[in-house]
Amino acid sequence: MKNVTIIVPCYNEEEMLPLFLKKAEELFIDNDKYSFDFIYVDDGSKDKTLEILREASLKSERISYISLSKNCGQDPALSAGLKKATGDCAIMIDCDMQDPPELIFRLLEKYEEGYDVVNPQRSKRETDTYFKKTSSGIFYRFVNKMAKKEVVPPNVSMYRLLSRKALDYLNSLPESDRIIRSEVPFIGLKTCYIKFERQQREAGKTKYNFHRMFDLGERTLVDSTTGLLTMVLKIGLLFSFVGFLGMLGCIIAYIIINTNLDIGTGSTYFHLIFALIIFVGILIVGVLSIVVYIPCMYLKVIHINTQNRPTYLIGEQFDSVRSIAHGEKSDKK
Repeated sequence: MKNVTIIVPCYNEEEMLPLFLKKAEELFIDNDKYSFDFIYVDDGSKDKTLEILREASLKSERISYISLSKNCGQDPALSAGLKKATGDCAIMIDCDMQDPPELIFRLLEKYEEGYDVVNPQRSKRETDTYFKKTSSGIFYRFVNKMAKKEVVPPNVSMYRLLSRKALDYLNSLPESDRIIRSEVPFIGLKTCYIKFERQQREAGKTKYNFHRMFDLGERTLVDSTTGLLTMVLKIGLLFSFVGFLGMLGCIIAYIIINTNLDIGTGSTYFHLIFALIIFVGILIVGVLSIVVYIPCMYLKVIHINTQNRPTYLIGEQFDSVRSIAHGEKSDKK
């Protein structure tokens, strides 16, 4: 019998969490092939999420929970669960059930075929807004183009299965600013994809607003590729070329005007100089903004990692009977 650890990050999910708990108990029944245990990670919720987890853990020997001391974000919450997972394989899934829990059985089928990483991949994004669908598509193409390889699989979220080997590799990565969606492709190993259609939320609201999505995109980009660093040189060369052509064009225009005095008026000179000043001003601001912003993104990540602070701090923890038993077995091995 193989043990499957299911890791569920939660943030202000008092409406959705009871529905997920009920669904999980109905779906994941132990059998001769698999036993299931759950690690719920409360990411500093301000509602009754933690109370619900406390109550659920008393009713089931399969449920463990970790409560972070404050809201740290999805990746740190997942990192806490991944570090604690004792199963032969681990599966990360949100409790909003937009990623259907039923799909886990198909993930396990692929795991039995020898895959270390099984990625559910959304075939459609009908539940997302037009802006989110478009921006996500552009983002995936841009990141992979900059890296010159697929470092972030399109339409793959944190929902995925990891074998014990993949899980150990992931947990061994040293960085403190974790971006799991780009770290999993980094470890490699035998990987496959399963197409699925994402569902609508049954209750509650998504916690990913524009600010969180932008922050995640920026951190994923910096974590996945150093291509932006070489992009500075390319942009510099491009603007140098354009600037040279513009300067050459202004000199030619000035010569033509001065050799044809009938077309050269004070108004002509004024408009030429005024347009040139505006163009140069916009050019300087644009170049400086891009050149300064790109290294700042990398300096931000360097700053976070060189601080060497823990990614999360646990405010409360409960170990289920089953997780303790699995942990003791792992220690003996």
